[in-house]
Amino acid sequence: MLPNSRQMTRRSKTDLQQEAGTRIIHVAACHPTSIGLAYDLLTRAVRRYQDRNGLIVAPGGNDRGAYWCIPAVLSDVLTAGAMRDNGQPLQCSNWGGPYQTQEGLAPGEEVAG
Repeated sequence: MLPNSRQMTRRSKTDLQQEAGTRIIHVAACHPTSIGLAYDLLTRAVRRYQDRNGLIVAPGGNDRGAYWCIPAVLSDVLTAGAMRDNGQPLQCSNWGGPYQTQEGLAPGEEVAG
């Protein structure tokens, strides 16, 4: 299966940002997966960026762990998750599995805005 045009655009932007000297990219998209695998094109783009010392930050999702999010589930991507005021992950925030070793939590309960 070939990636769709949005994934192709994401890959192209990653390469352009790398060439421009960007060291951290936040990918706000979440492509749900139940098996944790991404299209080869996207996986290679992420790896290429990481090989050049780039950091990718992506959301882990908020569906109580029913699915993982691509690119957040890919190796060495910093996954952003939501936490309660007491420091524990929000119940709706995806947590555990591959995320538990690569996830950072940020306040997500009763946040103004």
